[in-house]
Amino acid sequence: MTPAEPSYRSLANDLRARIARQDFGQEGRLPTESALSEQYGLSRQTVRRAYQELAAEGLVRRYRRWGTFASPPGQYIRTFGALDDVIAMSPDAEVRVIRALGPQDQPDSDAVLALDTTEICEIQVLRLNNDVAFGVARIYLPAELGERLAESGAVPGSGEPVGGMIISRVEQVWPRPVALVRQELTVAPVGDELAPLIGCSPGQSVLRINRVFLDNEDVPVQYTVNYFNSDRYRYRVELHRNHRSEDGGVFRNGR
Repeated sequence: MTPAEPSYRSLANDLRARIARQDFGQEGRLPTESALSEQYGLSRQTVRRAYQELAAEGLVRRYRRWGTFASPPGQYIRTFGALDDVIAMSPDAEVRVIRALGPQDQPDSDAVLALDTTEICEIQVLRLNNDVAFGVARIYLPAELGERLAESGAVPGSGEPVGGMIISRVEQVWPRPVALVRQELTVAPVGDELAPLIGCSPGQSVLRINRVFLDNEDVPVQYTVNYFNSDRYRYRVELHRNHRSEDGGVFRNGR
C-alpha cells in the first residue's frame, strides 16, 4: 500500500500548477500563509513548509514584509550547494577591503528588498588569487548589525585583508547562526567603478552572483552582490545523488 502524500507536498504541487497557469496575475503575488491555511484547511506550519519547498526550487521568492511572489515565467533558477561551502574561503584566495564599512545614504533597492529594511550599511571587498583580482563584492548589512561589527572591530578598514569571509565575522556578533543562503546566478554588466578592479571594461558582461544569508529564524543578515571576471574565475558545482539503503535510510553518494 502506498502511503498518502504529505499535506505540504500536495499543497506545493497544487501551487506549482497554479503558478504554471499564471493564476496569480501579472504581479505574481501568492496568498498569505493564513489565507492558504483557511482556504485548504491546513495548519500554517504545513503551508509554510510548502512555500519553503517552492522557494528552494526557485519557483517563488519570499519577502517578510511584502509576501510571496512567483518567479518570472521562463526564468530557470537552480538551487544548489552547501552553506558551509559558501561561507568557507579557499586557502589560496584573499579578501581585501576596498571600501570601509559605513552607512549607505541612498540604499540599493535590491538590498532594501532582500534585507527588509531601508537602514543599510555597505562594505566592498576585492577577491584575489596570487595577487590577481578575479572578483569584487558589494556587501550590504542591516544598520544594526553593521554597527555591531564596527564596535567590535571585527571588520578591518580600507586596504586591509579580511582574513576570511565577511559573513563569518557577522556570525561573531549576531546572536543566531546563519542557517540558509539563497543564491542567484546571472550574467550582468559591471559598472564603471568596479570594472577596472577585476580587469574588465566598463559595462562588460560578467558573472554576477547574488546571495542572501538568513539566520535560523529566517531573518536576513547579509545581502551580497558579487561580480566575477570569467577569464579569471570559474564557478564549479558538484551535485551528488541521494541513494536509499535497504532499510529505507538515505545516504549521500560521496567520494
